[in-house]
Amino acid sequence: MRWTARSLEVLAVGNAASLCEDRAGSLWVSLQMALCVNTATTRIWEEKMYRVKSFMPVAALFCLLTLSGFVPEVRGDLVQYWPFDDGATNAASDTAQNAIAGGNVGELIDFDLDNAPNDTPGDWVTTDLPPQLAHSTGALDFDPLTNGYVDGGNLAIVSDDLGGEATVSLWYKARTLPLGAALGEDGDRLFGFGGETSCCNEEFDGAGVVRLNQFGAIDVWPGGGGWRPVTLDEIEEDEWYHIALVWEGDEVTGYVNGEEGLTATSRFDYDTDLESTRTFGIGVRYNTGGNFFGRTPDGKMDDVAVWDEALTEGQIAAVMSGDFSQWLSGGMTGDYNDDDVLDAKDIDLQAAEMKKPPGQQDKDLFDHNDDNRVNEADRTLWVKQLRKTWVGDANFDDEFNSGDLVAVFAAGKYETGAMAGWAEGDWSGDMVFDSGDLVAAFADGGYEQGHAAVAAVPEPSNLALGLVGLMIFSGGLGRGRSRVQH
Repeated sequence: MRWTARSLEVLAVGNAASLCEDRAGSLWVSLQMALCVNTATTRIWEEKMYRVKSFMPVAALFCLLTLSGFVPEVRGDLVQYWPFDDGATNAASDTAQNAIAGGNVGELIDFDLDNAPNDTPGDWVTTDLPPQLAHSTGALDFDPLTNGYVDGGNLAIVSDDLGGEATVSLWYKARTLPLGAALGEDGDRLFGFGGETSCCNEEFDGAGVVRLNQFGAIDVWPGGGGWRPVTLDEIEEDEWYHIALVWEGDEVTGYVNGEEGLTATSRFDYDTDLESTRTFGIGVRYNTGGNFFGRTPDGKMDDVAVWDEALTEGQIAAVMSGDFSQWLSGGMTGDYNDDDVLDAKDIDLQAAEMKKPPGQQDKDLFDHNDDNRVNEADRTLWVKQLRKTWVGDANFDDEFNSGDLVAVFAAGKYETGAMAGWAEGDWSGDMVFDSGDLVAAFADGGYEQGHAAVAAVPEPSNLALGLVGLMIFSGGLGRGRSRVQH
C-alpha cells in the first residue's frame, strides 16, 4: 500500500486535515526534511509520497499537538532577593540591596537607624542570625513602636483565577506574638502593600496580605470574608523559622521549616499597574490616612525572596538551607562533570544514573527534588529549571525547531535500539531514541516557539485527548522499527 501525504493527514486527523495543513505548514516541511535524512528509516520520500506506514502515529501526533493550541506564558524565575546583610557594612544604610541584577532596591521606612547595630529594635542586626544560613551576615529588626517597614517596589506579579504563580520565602524570629484583635493587635503583617492605601474599597481589597496571628499560625487575606490559615499553630517566640507561601492561580499553600501546611483561596496581586499602592511592603501595616490596622512585626527578618513561579518542596528545602544556586548566576547545580557548563554531557550522565538500581544511585548529586530517587522528575527539573530550555532542544541553543529534528534524525538512531544521548534524540532519559522521545518533546510545547525565555504550553485537556485518540488510532506508539511498504 502506498501512503500519500494527503491520505496520511486524513487518517491522522479526519476532517481536520486541511486545518492541520494550514496551521502546521512549516512543521510538515520540517518533518519531511528530518525524515529524508534519516537513513536508518530508509527512503521514505518518492514522488512526494510517504511510504513508511509505521511512522504514521508520530506524524499524526505532530498534527494533533499543533491543532491542540498553545498558550504563551513567561517562564518563572527568582525575581527579587533581599539578603538583609547591608548593616554588616553600613550600619546607617537606609536601603536593602537586592542580590538579583536589576532587582528592586528596598527602601527602609521609619526605622531607628544609627551607627550602632544590635543596640535597639528597629535597626540592622549582625548577631543572632538564622543558624541554617551560613552566608548570612545580617538581618533586619522590626519594631512595632516605630512602624518601620521595607518598601520593595513593584513586583509586577499577579497570581489569580486566570493563572500565574508566585512564591515568597523569608526567615522570621518573633520577639513577641501579637495579642489578637480583641486587644488591638490584629496580627503581625509579614508583608502587604506599601504606601497609603484604603483596605476596603473596590480599588484595594488586600488580597495577598500575610500575617502572623496570636496563635503562631500564618494567615492570608483573600480580599474579604476573613483571614484564611495556611499553616498550623507552629511559630513560637524566640526561635527562627523559615516561612514560604506558594501561589498557584488563586490558591496559596503555606510552609514552615519546609513542612507543607494548609491551602487556602487567595490571590497574589502585587502589580502597581493594577493599583499605584500595590508595592511589596515587608513588615508593612495597613495605613488608611494615618489609621493603622494590624501590627508591625515584633522580631527579626532575614533572606526575603520572591519568585514568579511556584517552588517545589525540594526547592523550598534548598532555599531554607541558603542554597539559591538554581537561580543566581554562578550557581552550577546540575553540572555533574564540573566543567562549568550545563550541557548534553551532564544530562547524559543523569540518564545513565537513572538506569541504575535505586540503591546504587548517587542521590546527593542527581536527586534534585529530594524524593530519594533519580528519575524522570529530576530530568524535567534539570531541563526546565536548571538549564531553562525545551525538551527537544538537541543542540542546547534554547530553542526547539526544525534544526533539532534534522540533527537527531541525521544521527541515524531512531527506532534502532542503539544507545543514544540527548543530542541524538534521547529526550526521555531511557538512553534510546524512539517515538516516546518525540511525544515528550512535542508535549512540552516548545516547537518553533522561539527562545525558552518565553514558554508555550499546550492546553492539557486538548493534549490529553489528542494523545488518547492517537494511541487508539495507531494501536500504540513505537511498537517496532519502521518497515517499508512495497
